Amino acid sequence: MLLFLNVVEVYCQQSLEVSFKARHYEGQDVGLDSILAKNINRNCDTMLYAPDTILELLFYVGLDENKANKNLFYISKNYPNPTITGKTSVKIFMPQQDQLFIKVFDLQGYLVTEYTNILNKGSHSFDFFVGIPGTYLLTAMTRNQLQTVKIMSFGSNSQKPRIEYGSYREEIIPNQKTEQLINGFWFEPGDTLRYVGYAKTPHSINGSDVMESAPLQDTLIRLSIVEGQPCPGIEAVKYGGHLYPTVQIEEQCWLKENLNIGTMIHGDSTMKDNDIIEKYCYDNLRENCDETGGLYLWWELMQYSEEEGTKGICPEGWHVSTQDDLLTLVFAAGIGNTFKERGNSHWLPGYNDNGNNTRGFTALSTGYRSFDNSYNLKGKDAPFHSSTKMTYDWVFYLEFNIGSIVLSGTTRKDVGNAVRCIKN
Repeated sequence: MLLFLNVVEVYCQQSLEVSFKARHYEGQDVGLDSILAKNINRNCDTMLYAPDTILELLFYVGLDENKANKNLFYISKNYPNPTITGKTSVKIFMPQQDQLFIKVFDLQGYLVTEYTNILNKGSHSFDFFVGIPGTYLLTAMTRNQLQTVKIMSFGSNSQKPRIEYGSYREEIIPNQKTEQLINGFWFEPGDTLRYVGYAKTPHSINGSDVMESAPLQDTLIRLSIVEGQPCPGIEAVKYGGHLYPTVQIEEQCWLKENLNIGTMIHGDSTMKDNDIIEKYCYDNLRENCDETGGLYLWWELMQYSEEEGTKGICPEGWHVSTQDDLLTLVFAAGIGNTFKERGNSHWLPGYNDNGNNTRGFTALSTGYRSFDNSYNLKGKDAPFHSSTKMTYDWVFYLEFNIGSIVLSGTTRKDVGNAVRCIKN
């Protein structure tokens, strides 16, 4: 007797969830307005809008990527999720005409409602009416493909739970670019994702934060909201293993943090012209560099160039701020309070009583390393070197001091100050 086996290649889609919470850096919880998620490896992005704070990442098991790009059955993440009205919608892409089965289960495994029909190739939308609040699993199946999304509902609908067919749009078999449009986001485990959270601070100022992760399981991302909005299209810069958020102030795009790049040397040592970027850390403690950035002699931060606006130790495409850059920054607001971080996390009481950071520059009190090798004024002072040379021994600098005072003038090249980079 001959036995013939009809082998059907079965593959399914799995998912993991990245959820988000946020608080202001002073400690108060804040509600996120929106979250931009970017896949750095695959150059695609998606946006979540409040009250949706859960990013569902879908990926395939049992199918190689080349084949998946040519012939994929899709179910998109439902929107809104969670729903507060008792109604949410999903889109399903059929790569060919086939019979579709949709089943919805509650978390106890009971079938809530179902739908079946033969559908043409293309994108089909469906509305799911929840009935009572809860968490549901919506599973869509063809003859050899199966995918599931999780639906959360905080609102109710007085009618019986049901699925209604919405609309149809004929589409070509997707390549990776159109897959992103259909499914919202393209992801494979191991990809690095960048998250940009936007929220109002407790003081009703627009704020943001940027983080990265490579999720392999359900993950909670805790964002720390700081005043200021990132530069459009350049939300952050990865440099020296550190992720620097950006901030747009008028027409200028700045790094939102003091630069912290290089190898720490002791305050009694002198920086040298070699292939190693060197930095001082206040009181010779690495944690001070991690918290408020490194302190650099002028020659070192310029990388031994005298050209105003040189790249120096800044990332590619950025430069050490010039006298004009810093004065343009100050004239944008006029008083120092609008640039200084709120509160006393990095400022001593009495030195930042009115700091409100409405410009989002987030000046932290770094102190400085003096020409006599001592460290001074941490908690009281925030001086920044510029790349503008005034004389052989002196350069222009900007300083945020006590109260709303902004000082500008000259400082010695052999003083170790903080540095901020500005986009070319």
